[in-house]
Amino acid sequence: MQKAIRLVIVAGLILLFAGLLVSTARQKSLVFDEVIYSAVGVLYWTTGNLHWNIIHPPLQKYISALPLLTQKLKIPQDLQPDGTDEWRAGYQLFFQSPTPAPRLLFLSRLPSILVTLLLGGVLFVVGWKGGRFLSGLLVLGVFSLDPLVLGNGSLAMNDIFVTAFFFFTVMAFYGWTQGKRGAGVGCGVLMGLTVLMKSSGLLLIPVILLLYGFNCRLLRRRKGSQGLGAMALIFLVAGVVIFAGYRFNGSLLMESLRAQFFLQTSRPVTGYLLGPISGFASWYYYPIALIIKTPLPLLLLWGFAIGVHLKKHRKDERFLFAFLPLLCIWGASLMSRNCFGVRYLLPATPFLAILVGGSLSLLKKRERIATVILMGWLMTETILVHPHHMAYFNELIGGPREGHKWLEGSNQDWGQDLPALATYLRREGSPTVLMGYWGSNDPGAWGIEYQDVLSAAIANAFRAEIVHPIDAKKEFLVVSARLRHDPSTRAAYQWLDQRKPIAFLGYTLFVYDVSHDAEAALNLADVYLTMGRIKSAKRQLVKALRTNPKIPRARELLKTLKV
Repeated sequence: MQKAIRLVIVAGLILLFAGLLVSTARQKSLVFDEVIYSAVGVLYWTTGNLHWNIIHPPLQKYISALPLLTQKLKIPQDLQPDGTDEWRAGYQLFFQSPTPAPRLLFLSRLPSILVTLLLGGVLFVVGWKGGRFLSGLLVLGVFSLDPLVLGNGSLAMNDIFVTAFFFFTVMAFYGWTQGKRGAGVGCGVLMGLTVLMKSSGLLLIPVILLLYGFNCRLLRRRKGSQGLGAMALIFLVAGVVIFAGYRFNGSLLMESLRAQFFLQTSRPVTGYLLGPISGFASWYYYPIALIIKTPLPLLLLWGFAIGVHLKKHRKDERFLFAFLPLLCIWGASLMSRNCFGVRYLLPATPFLAILVGGSLSLLKKRERIATVILMGWLMTETILVHPHHMAYFNELIGGPREGHKWLEGSNQDWGQDLPALATYLRREGSPTVLMGYWGSNDPGAWGIEYQDVLSAAIANAFRAEIVHPIDAKKEFLVVSARLRHDPSTRAAYQWLDQRKPIAFLGYTLFVYDVSHDAEAALNLADVYLTMGRIKSAKRQLVKALRTNPKIPRARELLKTLKV
């Protein structure tokens, strides 16, 4: 009976985990970089040319593309063989194929969801074997209810893949240190696969070396199956796997490594933290991003677990196998000059979950009650913010509604909320839409017909200018949160700072009612004039005068344009 109850509890938590992932995947449009990965994977399968998106390793793209091969696709033609027009290729495949884009998108995300669930299951087993059933359950709960995991585990991106295989590699290495046969070769294979998922998998090299050094020091294992020769074999196997992933093409591998090295070290990427920041002065970026984007109960569980282990288990090899990789991941982020987003800390989440689960046996009764309360708090926050996990921010800064003021991009607005906008517009009677959108989607794939204002949307590179009729009875202005702060678009939307939106969809899309707003029409006309888009500017000026004929500036500008 007890086993049956345990089975029901675990199954319920896994089903909740799966439900949150699937629901999120279905309710979010493509995030900015996502338009490349699966589409490039299709090109890998169909052309054999690995030069596409060479800045990232190929394996995740192969995997995410597999479900798409079962659909009717428009394989992009007449593309540059050097892979330089990968954005156009992705746009064509997703938005010009016979199969609707939302279906292609969900199918491309299925492998990520399965890998995330697999990682959750492995974590439960590791936690259970390392302690007891409740420890395994706590490990699974901490991992599966983390907004960072849910937001990235539902995307066809390489972050969740490198997270899973990074953890699998460390676990295989732990098995090797325990003398398990074949674990060394398995560790090498998994290490190679991790690097083929994402170049940040190279961090496994110092992690494995550190774990080996501390393991030797604590347990005096320096010969036999745990010797330096066997260590060399692990790295040799990993190298062969990586080489095989590039089809044993040495020049292609070196080209990829050079591209990845350039991305990571040659120039800092300007990030955003309460304003633009340079990568050279941003060592504090990742710590602050992690603190404000992690639920407070999860921060408390992490901090308490690390403190307990450091006090009581700091010489326990099982603790070291969770704690040292965590330190390496966090340490690497402090030394990084690129402010790409808190998703780069995702590989730390499995190790943090293991530490929390392992601390359960060390807790007193009152501390266990506190743990249950914190888990209830965590579950409540996660369910309430669903499916907007990517845009989650905790109470320290005022919650998700304030997040756009602090961070941007993959931390908050990555172009993912077009489905929410489409649903909202249908509910509002399908008003005319003016939109400034930041993303890689074609909004038309979700039934959104819009007049562009000033967008960084890839779609605008492939569409003619659309000017709506002037006599719309109901008109909304929709602006992506990122465009409100981006240096290239900030000035165009600054006049909105004094206006209250009628909706804030997914915490990323501001919606304003400008149906009978002469001032808004005039401000938008100024934006169009700055861009040299005369037809759109005339439309706004005429609309301003029809709403309020007593605007001399609008009349003067319109006369100038007619001349």
